[in-house]
Amino acid sequence: MKAAEVERFARATLREHGLHGWRFRWNTTSKRYAGWCKKTERVVEVSEWVIDLGWPEEALRDIVLHEVAHALAPEVSSHGPAWKAIAARIGADPTAYYDDDLPTPKDTEWTWRQHCPDCGWERYLLRLPRAGSSCPDCGNGAFNPALLLYIDSRDGRPVTARGVRATHTRYDALDRLPPGTEGL
Repeated sequence: MKAAEVERFARATLREHGLHGWRFRWNTTSKRYAGWCKKTERVVEVSEWVIDLGWPEEALRDIVLHEVAHALAPEVSSHGPAWKAIAARIGADPTAYYDDDLPTPKDTEWTWRQHCPDCGWERYLLRLPRAGSSCPDCGNGAFNPALLLYIDSRDGRPVTARGVRATHTRYDALDRLPPGTEGL
């Protein structure tokens, strides 16, 4: 599916669901999101990188439908039950995230890696986080300062001895050091 086809599909989908006064536009700056619904601007966006990385037609259509579901959903619904019901009704996959098998800018452009030394969970980031976060698997999705993720750069160097920015006071006092960084 080419960019012009995505635009036509998005505009037709907005009309089909009665979203008059809403616009479609390409997002040229985001590296984190495949799509975005900006209710205050009445805009549905799709990031250009999904075209550049050759996402399949089904995934491109789903991005548009996902964002249109946000436009139709109540303001506070986020990815909750109301949004999921609307997404399913209009034919979008009612999940909050795209398929992990699809390529993203992080696959080639990532700078930082967060990882858990206990279970091996990891994610790749384009920006250094402002604060530490804990392992979603080991902590069952809840923040736990005893399970802080370590952060290292693309070349494998830890960001700090504790794997988080030393200026963030909540994490400064924690003693959990990545293996091999004791005494840094």
